[in-house]
Amino acid sequence: MKTLNELKKAAQSKSFDGAKRKFLTMKDGDAHRIRFRQELTEDSKNYTEERGTALVVSVHTNPLNFRLRLACTSESEEHGFRCWACEQVNQNNRWRAQQKMLINIAVQEPNGAWEPYILEQGFGKSHIGNALIDNALEFGSIVDRTYKLSRTGSKLHDTSYTLLPLAESEEADDLKQVELFSFDGLYKSLPYAEQQEFFFPSDEESPAKSW
Repeated sequence: MKTLNELKKAAQSKSFDGAKRKFLTMKDGDAHRIRFRQELTEDSKNYTEERGTALVVSVHTNPLNFRLRLACTSESEEHGFRCWACEQVNQNNRWRAQQKMLINIAVQEPNGAWEPYILEQGFGKSHIGNALIDNALEFGSIVDRTYKLSRTGSKLHDTSYTLLPLAESEEADDLKQVELFSFDGLYKSLPYAEQQEFFFPSDEESPAKSW
């Protein structure tokens, strides 16, 4: 991603070395001090090719089973610019793709140590995606300071995340050593002919029964 305007069009990830990937999960009332390890786009002032950028992907979720998710293929030449889930939107709007952002972060533990995680967020009003873009535009960078990330709410429709930027500060030496995780394979992408079967295996409820 070279500019913020291209952010939501990104569909390829950078590869990084690292151990088993960890996603940051938070409960109601949790708050963490975090550092973003990557910029959003290549035109940010502290971008480095070694760290790469955040990844943004359009993702479809089965309305009947949130665990079944596929990357949208409507803009993929490899998949013939076709996407089965997109074709279902006119019948059921809940098939509409959602923009998901992945970015490497470090979370400060109570003992002061930094632990690596992948943060997944969206761009709706309850997520921090848009706030993060605002911070990138305001400061020219998101890796130049610590942020406070908080969660309120415990249910699907009352949960929200907030992001508070703190004073600009350089990365400590121990923070610089925190590993970066790969995004490869985190969002499954299948050929068009296999997508319906993925969302509705032969022993599952058919799409016609869902609306």
